[in-house]
Amino acid sequence: MVSVLHHSPLASDTPPKKPLIAILGATGTGKSELALHLANHRFAAGSAEVINADALQLYAGLPITTNKLLGSAQRGIPHHLLGCVDLNESPWTVGRYLTEAGKVIKEVRAKGRWPLVVGGTGYYVEGLTLKGRLVVDVGIGEGAEGAEGEGETVSCYEVLNAKAEEERWPVLNESTEVLLDELKKVDPDMAARWHPKDRRKIRRSLSIYLQTGRKASDIYAEQKAERARMQPPESVNGNAIASNAGPASGFSGSGALKHDVLFFYLHCPVSSLEPKLESRVQEMLSRGLLDEIRYLRKFHTSLIAAGTPPDLTRGIWVAIGYKEFAPYLDALEATEASNGDNDTAETKSELEMELAKLKAESIERMIIATRQYAKRQAKWVQRKLLPGLRSIGAQDRLFVLDVSDPAKVDKATNVVRRFLAGEELPRPEEVVDGVRDVLVMGNDAGETKDVRTCERCGVTVATVKDWERHLVSTKHRRALKRERETARRTAAKREGVEEKVETDKAEAETFLPEVIAVEKAKPEKAEHGKV
Repeated sequence: MVSVLHHSPLASDTPPKKPLIAILGATGTGKSELALHLANHRFAAGSAEVINADALQLYAGLPITTNKLLGSAQRGIPHHLLGCVDLNESPWTVGRYLTEAGKVIKEVRAKGRWPLVVGGTGYYVEGLTLKGRLVVDVGIGEGAEGAEGEGETVSCYEVLNAKAEEERWPVLNESTEVLLDELKKVDPDMAARWHPKDRRKIRRSLSIYLQTGRKASDIYAEQKAERARMQPPESVNGNAIASNAGPASGFSGSGALKHDVLFFYLHCPVSSLEPKLESRVQEMLSRGLLDEIRYLRKFHTSLIAAGTPPDLTRGIWVAIGYKEFAPYLDALEATEASNGDNDTAETKSELEMELAKLKAESIERMIIATRQYAKRQAKWVQRKLLPGLRSIGAQDRLFVLDVSDPAKVDKATNVVRRFLAGEELPRPEEVVDGVRDVLVMGNDAGETKDVRTCERCGVTVATVKDWERHLVSTKHRRALKRERETARRTAAKREGVEEKVETDKAEAETFLPEVIAVEKAKPEKAEHGKV
């Protein structure tokens, strides 16, 4: 079996011409802290600038909700694409982000510095670093300045914002059900891939067709074929054996990379990460998270009053905490509006207890949502980034750092210093023990798409694994139990009715002769009008 980590020595006498370092990891793993340390180290002092790759940190304001580093927290390091989008602006598409980030990268390099890309929005990092991974790389139709700022095109559909799209194609503003029906007509293959309630993906697939005149499924198939073409010939099942081809930096697989990239992935086991995330939520609350959420709620209300309700499935509105605290804040604001001057002490006590309960439930929902988000971020690295790097023989560019390792910063610093100097780099497994166990998960490049609906539970899933999980879920087992119980009761009721009918029939047959005899013994009534 070919090792997923096997690679050629990474060495060259020439430093990389276009170095770019990307720091990845789940929320709460310390990405920003590592970036600041690397940028402030003596070998990089004054030569590194940070570029944000987190979709929510693009928005102005709300520093607690979005976990932005501002002011002195940036330690004098220039930061880009932080707080650059107003709350009333349409959310940036991936293409818009790549265009803006490409301009910043070009400006940073023009100053003789190198960019440090930091963030947890996987599609941003993927689009900035890997060629042929996103539809925006196809260059269909009129383009905008590309992700590298050097002429690579971004297809026009990605540059348009949601409002402009809906004005040009009103169907994109219809319900999710209508969007799915329209997608089935023009691109049934893509329609079959998405969960029927996944409005964002369904709308995106339909938008691609409307703006390009081509099926998204055809475009993705072409990209897949192109990636296969670029895959090193000396490979087994997509795992590159070795390649000596590469740029001056000495790396393999660089033909499919947009820059001389070095990736750091901050890994933290779920058992260790969950307590950190819970503490982080509590810390955000102590700093004033609820004040920011209430501000956002007022802004939401003002948009509705102005006749421009926002799409709550996109942009800042999907920030963790906004919907999770809605029940509590609804109740709190209703209580504040009622004044409560005439409430008895007992009533006030009951209201306080109810509010405390709602707040505790909201905190728990936020903690759960944060955990789920962290898991999705980790899965992206293992199921998207690593397979993408492996397919082009560039898996040796990804270094895993154990969050619990006190020497992780020193290890990363050593790798970056050698990378920028064009020196031979250590093997990834030499940096962190057990890295193979983390990265081997990347062999699963994704789950098989198979949209199914459980009529018994009213649940729709999009993959085979999700269907298998559902069949053994508590909800499904309870539904089966209820169904069996209903069937049992129905059968018992049917048996009871049949038994009662038979009893009534037997009783009628027993007493019928007596009834007939009594009726015959009664005197006949005289007909009306006769004597």
